[in-house]
Amino acid sequence: DDAGLRSLALPVLARFPATDQGAADLAAAVRDSFEPRPWRLWADDPREAVGARVRAAGEQGSFDRWQRQMRPGGPRPG
Repeated sequence: DDAGLRSLALPVLARFPATDQGAADLAAAVRDSFEPRPWRLWADDPREAVGARVRAAGEQGSFDRWQRQMRPGGPRPG
């Protein structure tokens, strides 16, 4: 139920302090979440403390994923 999920936005985001580490942890949680639906709902929230923060975390998670893909991970031809 979307209303129930929306009501959980502030309590969930309260677990991630408004610090650099909290933002990094939030980005990792958004990026690695098994169920993206709550994060999508919260990203559409008009409240600055919810919507803007979740959108920024999602963008950071996408950037982190891109950076990992750009790093060589296997053996290099020599």
